[in-house]
Amino acid sequence: ARPSSSRGRRSRVDVPIRLRTSDLHRYRRRTKELAAGRSPRLAPIEGTMNMPGPKVLFFDLGDTLGVPRFSLAGALSGFDLFPLVPDLLAKMKAPAPVGFGARLGVISNTPSDITLASMSAILTASGVLGFFDPSLLLFSSVEGQDKTQKSFFTLAATRAGVPAARCVFVGESDAERIVAKSAGFATSFHPLHAFQVLKTLP
Repeated sequence: ARPSSSRGRRSRVDVPIRLRTSDLHRYRRRTKELAAGRSPRLAPIEGTMNMPGPKVLFFDLGDTLGVPRFSLAGALSGFDLFPLVPDLLAKMKAPAPVGFGARLGVISNTPSDITLASMSAILTASGVLGFFDPSLLLFSSVEGQDKTQKSFFTLAATRAGVPAARCVFVGESDAERIVAKSAGFATSFHPLHAFQVLKTLP
């Protein structure tokens, strides 16, 4: 996840090149590793069998689903998706047997001037807003909490109306995944890896 402040970010501007080479290389390397089966083995979470309610995935945005874009003034102005992200989200959301029938949401640290409406407009322009449950869009600038706080993840599970053990947080930050785990979430470091995690949930 990238810093939420919009200041000091003038190097990230609106330009024709949508993704940095380093971002794509890291994403593709992780994707190849997962496709080759080089990922941690996962065991079912004990004490969670037969839990009610759908499985819920909450995604970080920056460096997990794509790269934020900033204007010359340093304001968040867009979001450039990584390759295949729309296909992965569609597969996760589609009902069985085509997909997993999961509900999808967002837990993201956002600049202080970002509102629910402005962030929704950015995700609409990226073509992914429709994949997410409107009630499961949690932005730090709106909620007054961020991903350093266990309570932010607890709030997300409460909004979903399911036990935390039915929720998965997908994000590239080790520190944020640790906080999510402390709130009872399962975690994943990559959208492809999230498919494996979903299979371990009751």
